Amino acid sequence: MSETPLLGLSLIVLGGVLIGLFALPMKLAKRWPWEAIWLVYSITGLLVFPIAVGIATLPPLYDIYAHASTNALALTALFGFGWGVGAVLFGIGLSRLGMSLGYSIIMGLTAAFGSLVPILVLKPAEIATEKGILLLVGLAIILAGVYLCGVASERKAASGNAGAGSSPSGGRLGGLIICVLAGILAAMLNLAMAFGQDIAVQAVALGASASNAPNAIWVLAVACGAIANVGYCVFLLIRNGTGSVLLASDSLSHWFMGALMGAVWYWGITVYGRGATALGSWGAVLGWPVFVAMMILAANIAGWVTGEWRNTASRARSTMLAALAVLGLGVFVIGYSGAT
Repeated sequence: MSETPLLGLSLIVLGGVLIGLFALPMKLAKRWPWEAIWLVYSITGLLVFPIAVGIATLPPLYDIYAHASTNALALTALFGFGWGVGAVLFGIGLSRLGMSLGYSIIMGLTAAFGSLVPILVLKPAEIATEKGILLLVGLAIILAGVYLCGVASERKAASGNAGAGSSPSGGRLGGLIICVLAGILAAMLNLAMAFGQDIAVQAVALGASASNAPNAIWVLAVACGAIANVGYCVFLLIRNGTGSVLLASDSLSHWFMGALMGAVWYWGITVYGRGATALGSWGAVLGWPVFVAMMILAANIAGWVTGEWRNTASRARSTMLAALAVLGLGVFVIGYSGAT
């Protein structure tokens, strides 16, 4: 596929919006504990949909993996599992450190680590170029926007809004460590995309279209990530004795909500993969911070629309609006760097 920056960035923006909105159905699944709805999401979004899409859009997956290099397969599986562990630590870290501070640390590290590692490893000579400098400037702006999101959430919590987020519990140092680990590990999904490119190359060689080739990477990466997510949910269901809700007579709507979460999430990550592919060799570097920024933008706008910021102090609301504007500026700068 030839490089088409505008198409690529447009797809990445759409993918980020979808990921930012995927958890909205959880608001409607009020009769289930978190581990039940997350289990259904994990099974559908990380196993059922990826495998089904892979079978429908690719040559036989066995053939693709048989031709791909052992290094690409191992790194994709490793990074996918690491991302899955990061997703589990995400929830634990927020409960320990609080929603605002924890989310800011995790998403900031995810944006930075997921973008900088590919350029440092794959394109170190490009850092000093105009494109590389613009990328770093845009990334710095996005990190500033993430920080402002944290400030806004702190002010929201201080204003007494009931939906401000989790109350910190447990050791604060332990929570900080968990959030740092979660931020680094959550970025590994992008590293799977960056370092698993030989899988996509082999998919194309066997007859897949360039736009569908990244699906072969996602099948392996997110399936490995499912190990941690499904395993942790099953552990909680057993420990908390909440597994019976899955078989309750009125649970059909909640199964649908969990499956919808899985469908929207996988749609988002698939669109991101197509966008990164359209950006060519810079896809995993330029695309990831834009992807993360759009996730944050979409999630906060959705929260605003659904009333999470109602009855909140004006100072908190204005800080959040400033944060969204800064994130938008960062996306623009990185988009401009992709066009240079």
